[in-house]
Amino acid sequence: EIPGREPVTDLGKQNAEIRERNRALETARKAVEKASALFSGLEKKARLAVGLARKIGQRMEREREAERQRKELVRQAEIRRQQDIRAAEEARKAADLERNRSKGLSRGRSRRSDRGYDPW
Repeated sequence: EIPGREPVTDLGKQNAEIRERNRALETARKAVEKASALFSGLEKKARLAVGLARKIGQRMEREREAERQRKELVRQAEIRRQQDIRAAEEARKAADLERNRSKGLSRGRSRRSDRGYDPW
């Protein structure tokens, strides 16, 4: 074979065709290897992305649960605050009532005793 010259014999033509097919096959094999390597890299990145998405989802779920618990604690604190306010109001009313009773009794006794009447 002489570079730049076409083969003259049938055997030379067959050899040229075989070499051309081998070059095409080698080019195709290299392209497949390159595509396979790219696909492998993409597959790895996709797995990482799925893992990250899963972690983000789990974190968001934890944050939602923490927010729900925080709201529940705030709600319970407000209920306790309202109960404390009611209890303080009831205690104040009871103290006022007791104060008024004791004032009324002491006034009543002194007036009755002033009149000479003391049932006690």
